[in-house]
Amino acid sequence: MAQINEVDRYFIQDGLDRGATPVEIAGNIHKNRTTVNREILKHRSFFNGAEEFAPTCVRLVRPPYDCNGCKRISTCRDPKCLYIAGKAEEEHRRLLSTSRQGMNMTAEEMKYIGALLKDGLSRGVSVHHVMA
Repeated sequence: MAQINEVDRYFIQDGLDRGATPVEIAGNIHKNRTTVNREILKHRSFFNGAEEFAPTCVRLVRPPYDCNGCKRISTCRDPKCLYIAGKAEEEHRRLLSTSRQGMNMTAEEMKYIGALLKDGLSRGVSVHHVMA
């Protein structure tokens, strides 16, 4: 997936707020429409319990996948789903941070796993079977 940066996220939100399609937004930020659609789906925010119910509005099940730019948003009684660039960037940064952290193991656990691997590999057992 092509990288979406913070500026791109704000362009995506602005485009959605204006009612632009993901295809138009993708053209403006020089990304593939699939990349834009995935970004919206991955980082959209649900309000009023929207994630707990099956979506009833067609905007939530096909592009643009959110309520940004909807003309009926102020009168609609369905749960809302919005793409918010600042929140999307925050989630992205949190994901980067957690994915770059070390293993969540104690020294004893690491020694135990090392001993298991050493024993299994010395007997000719595959790593997969040792860990299983």
